[in-house]
Amino acid sequence: MKKIYTFLLLCFVFQIQVRWTATAQNFAVKLIADSLQKDANAVVRIDEGIFTVHSPTKCIFKTRIAYTIFNEKATKYATKYVGYDKKFIFIKSLKAYLYDANGKKVRTLYEEDFKDESAISDISLHEDDRVKSGTLTYPTYPYTVEFLAEIEYKSMLYVSDWWFQGDSKMAVEKSTYQISTPTNLPIRYQEHCLTQKGTVSTENNINNYFWEQNNIKAFEVEPMSKKNSYPYLRVATQQFELDGHHVDMTTWLEFGKWRKKLCEGREELPEETKQHIRNLVQNIDKEEEKIAKIYEYMQAKTRYVSIQLGIGGFQPFPAEFVDKKGFGDCKALSNYTKSLLKAADIEAHYTLIYAGDRKVPIEPKFPDMQFNHAILCVPLTSKKDTIWLECTQQQEAAGYMAGNFTGNRQALLLTDEGGIIANTPTYTHKENLQNRHVKVDLAADGSAKAQIYNSYQAMEGEMQYWYADKSTEMQRNMVLENWELPTFELGELKIWKEKKRLPITHEQAEVTIGKLATVSGKRLFFQPNLLSKLTNFPTTAANKTQDVYITDSFTQTDSITINLPENFHVESKPEGLSYKTVFGEYETQLIVKENKMIYVRKFVYFGGTFPKEKYAELLDFHKKIIKADAAKVVFVNKT
Repeated sequence: MKKIYTFLLLCFVFQIQVRWTATAQNFAVKLIADSLQKDANAVVRIDEGIFTVHSPTKCIFKTRIAYTIFNEKATKYATKYVGYDKKFIFIKSLKAYLYDANGKKVRTLYEEDFKDESAISDISLHEDDRVKSGTLTYPTYPYTVEFLAEIEYKSMLYVSDWWFQGDSKMAVEKSTYQISTPTNLPIRYQEHCLTQKGTVSTENNINNYFWEQNNIKAFEVEPMSKKNSYPYLRVATQQFELDGHHVDMTTWLEFGKWRKKLCEGREELPEETKQHIRNLVQNIDKEEEKIAKIYEYMQAKTRYVSIQLGIGGFQPFPAEFVDKKGFGDCKALSNYTKSLLKAADIEAHYTLIYAGDRKVPIEPKFPDMQFNHAILCVPLTSKKDTIWLECTQQQEAAGYMAGNFTGNRQALLLTDEGGIIANTPTYTHKENLQNRHVKVDLAADGSAKAQIYNSYQAMEGEMQYWYADKSTEMQRNMVLENWELPTFELGELKIWKEKKRLPITHEQAEVTIGKLATVSGKRLFFQPNLLSKLTNFPTTAANKTQDVYITDSFTQTDSITINLPENFHVESKPEGLSYKTVFGEYETQLIVKENKMIYVRKFVYFGGTFPKEKYAELLDFHKKIIKADAAKVVFVNKT
């Protein structure tokens, strides 16, 4: 359901990978410098792009790229995807070549050999967007593939960013990018990590922008770092035309006005629906509860379906259409929910966001097309809070933004004044909670029966929350795959959830474990941390140059009660521990009471950015926790 990224993203992927030139080149592998082959899965031999603006409604993009592929990890570069639509983007020519290690051409793909299919066919009901794809492979490595294309765009909107290096394990011999525009249609750009700055020249009322990067080596991505060290160029137009709309993109305010204008006249609802909404909330006093009630009405009435039509896929379908049909994409459902709220005199802001695991910060002084999703922002009239609504999700409660999809990032609110940057909710160790309570009846032969109760809140339980509505078989498979217990039989299992602003999921189960403890003579060796062991150890970095960036943030608590077999007692146990660092806190206790032992663990992990000089301390923190989580207790038979 979440695969709702706009066609611009498809175009972007294509534009950073496929270039054009008319110059022949020798692609023999022996010509690649040893320094570029080191640590590289692929080497880009040539990467060229020429974007020429003839008018606000006619732009030609010629592209060419050639990859030498050294191993299986790089075979993804042997396939190219070329996006187009039926109104704004047209493929003028498309061709590809395959070369052996000696640079001999062994195969050619013509445009008719490329597969032509819907760009979003697995999730979309209606769409204008299509994609052509072609693959060239060879039975022995290394080999080289070359792709050439010419695309015509009906708007300057599609002027592309440029990545001179697309992967850390990809070396580049040469990459160039040229943009030519009339002087009255200038572009804006930002250069990132370039070894050589671009040049700008003007001739015959044409601005010519040119960038070139050479001999870029493959490299290791620095662990736990936020900064993007790839050389790339960010490009955007100052103004453009699209389907008769003239758009000023010099500020986020102006950009927001355009996107808001696309929603005008599309918020009308049938009077019957508006009256139903008024009746629905007439006896509710609290504004938050009214919003939740209307949101739940929308969730029950609609379902998500991608509809990539309209002005470049940017314009939502009318609210009346969604009300009648009962489905819509993120744009349509957000616009529809906004209309329902308006019927109850609650104002909301249609909001653009980049959704997904990759959090893309919004550059305040560089407006561009970087959004792939629409949500809703509802400021309360008390001005003390804001309710965010994910309108494509039928299961979430009002106010929750999934942490790995729309939470903890910037978004653009479309207000009457224009586009305004705001932050979606951030979930920290105070909200992301995992609590485990386990009762273990341990037998003398090392087997055990256990009763397990787990609860998860916010980001700590997003997987479990999803499974709470699935079949019993799917739930059982999820538990069997994710609980890190020795081989066990799963008895009764119950998973349920609380649909709250901070969602909570509960798990309750009975398990039988054949060998929970190791038997040695009269002794049992037992690891009390059953389910929450830390196992991931950050990669060692001898010379870390970037600050430490931690995305995870949570609090975990465990309480494990072990009922000992008859005649057994604790012979030895690790001492309680307590560690505190800038990265978090960790403590354990082992309490012995008659014929039972209670293991208590608390682990708090702080997300955020920390000085690079602290990285050794982080490694030490992880090392200590991993060791403590693996500690064992020895029980001995006293008879």
